[in-house]
Amino acid sequence: MWTLHTAGGDRINVFDNMLERQPWENSGYRVWFEAMEIGQTDRWMNSPIIVRTVQDGRFLNAVSVQPIARDAKPDIMPAPENVWALYGPHWRHTLHSLSAEDTIVFDTETTGTDPELDEAVSIAVQSYAALHRASIDYHTLIAPRFPEKLLVQNAETTSAYDIHGIHPDDLAGQPSFADIHGKLREIMGKRNWVCWNADFDVMLLDSLCIRHRLPLIPRNRVVCAMKLLSPLAGQRDAGRGSYRLAKLEGMAVLMGLEFPDARDAAVDAKATVSMMRWAHD
Repeated sequence: MWTLHTAGGDRINVFDNMLERQPWENSGYRVWFEAMEIGQTDRWMNSPIIVRTVQDGRFLNAVSVQPIARDAKPDIMPAPENVWALYGPHWRHTLHSLSAEDTIVFDTETTGTDPELDEAVSIAVQSYAALHRASIDYHTLIAPRFPEKLLVQNAETTSAYDIHGIHPDDLAGQPSFADIHGKLREIMGKRNWVCWNADFDVMLLDSLCIRHRLPLIPRNRVVCAMKLLSPLAGQRDAGRGSYRLAKLEGMAVLMGLEFPDARDAAVDAKATVSMMRWAHD
């Protein structure tokens, strides 16, 4: 069994002790930890890891992860041709379990890039597996409270309208988020959620519920397809010891999937479904 070392010298098992994984999601060792989870225990055998922890109730929380030897930077990334050998069992297990459960894939288009301040102007929900309910193919425009934000340019002189082509005029007469909240609870509630950038889209939905003083939409588990499948692109980042997160359109091209419009919520959701099925098969 793999054991890690705390700053105080204690030996711990990172998963049995329920250490929070977020601190090393971006630590440069995420790929290695995922490999460890799926049984690839031949890595870092001679390069121990030190985990700095703080006590939180009866559990330890990791605050940093690093090699004990400061200059130890072994190549923890497989060559692109070996990606399937490393990740294949993990991908197949995750995708098989999602296909065997009630799972939806969704995507949004927004007024900007801040999930806690910006609003959705479009949402699409697509079934990945519908074993317990009817298949879903839902797409709607959404009228935001502040549609003028669509035209606000960022530092690169690019607006949200420039990205996805949804103009404030297109949203006149469209339902508000409050209007579709009940529908979203009906088709998304208590299912597994998958989206390409789950950190953004899930936070956006939760934030919109809070801002509209509506109940959160319940979900089972959330899977980020971008984090799951990006190693397929083979974009190695030696400095971080992991694979770069891939853009959806880039992954679609790599897999030979048709991707007519990279900035349409319905197209993005269907492309994510196709990508997951491609990786599963």
